[in-house]
Amino acid sequence: MLSLNIPAFLFHTILEFCDARYRLIRQTLSRRTTFFDDIRALTRYLSFDNWMAMLLFMLKGLKLEVPGDIPSNSPSWATCLQLSCIWLM
Repeated sequence: MLSLNIPAFLFHTILEFCDARYRLIRQTLSRRTTFFDDIRALTRYLSFDNWMAMLLFMLKGLKLEVPGDIPSNSPSWATCLQLSCIWLM
């Protein structure tokens, strides 16, 4: 079980670092358990094409403004993917 917790922790850390939408939802819901309970409920009854579609659905449901442009100093997804591969090795 511990072997799955470490990659999960790293993945969530990378999301926090790389995804403005994820970061906004997590800040709004404040408690991590609330965030994951909401994801569990949504995915139980609804099907989303991808992660981004679910985040946009959550942003609209929470009546939050969808972050438009991501700042230029924000890391790219390619950079985040490289970080995750390095951390998992």
